[in-house]
Amino acid sequence: MDAKRICTASDDKTIKIFDIDSGNCISTIDFPSPPNSIEISCDGQASLLITHGKKVEIFDGNTLNKLQSFEMPCEMNTATFHPTAREFVCGGLDFRIYKYNFETGVELESYKGHFGPIHCMSYSPDGEVYASGSEDGTLRLW
Repeated sequence: MDAKRICTASDDKTIKIFDIDSGNCISTIDFPSPPNSIEISCDGQASLLITHGKKVEIFDGNTLNKLQSFEMPCEMNTATFHPTAREFVCGGLDFRIYKYNFETGVELESYKGHFGPIHCMSYSPDGEVYASGSEDGTLRLW
């Protein structure tokens, strides 16, 4: 991925990559369920972090090859990369937050702090904390 391409996630069970200059779709990734979120890493690797159904998957942003796949206990709505470490956090319908090392596949932590499904997450730029937003109307810092 680079500044000349944009990604979209759609209810038609696809993620599409578009060329910004021409507006043409240059790649499509098909999924068995609609993607809920997509994030591009900021570590120079241009990896894509995608949630769909009970899966969190990491794709190479240039080749679109799947690098990792994580089966989760429930549907995940959101996931975000740590800005420098090889980990991500995700949240979904079970009100829990999960943190994984995506190189080893090891679950590092799991927390329950919300009283509704989690819909958004983001790390601080320094990676010291991350925020989660829930249907319960709260934003929590971890």
